[in-house]
Amino acid sequence: MGFDGLIMTDDIDMQALSGATAQKAEQALSAGCDVVLQCSGKKDDLRSLETALQPLADKALERAQFAASKAAASPVDIDETALLEELSELLLKGSA
Repeated sequence: MGFDGLIMTDDIDMQALSGATAQKAEQALSAGCDVVLQCSGKKDDLRSLETALQPLADKALERAQFAASKAAASPVDIDETALLEELSELLLKGSA
């Protein structure tokens, strides 16, 4: 079964990758990412991305729309007490 979730990069300007911003973005998209995060907000970097990249389309657009619909859905009720108990048990097992 394939993965149907939206695939996005971490911030491409965190100095983990070499090259120009647009080049890193193009490589990420070629590697299968749907969305490229660029968080510095530097105008020159944003302009280079604007000219180098295309809007979401096809399967990537479908995955983005699906993710947006899930994000807009009502939150699920969570039993915080049960989750904290489970976390405590897992942490105790991990330290044994």
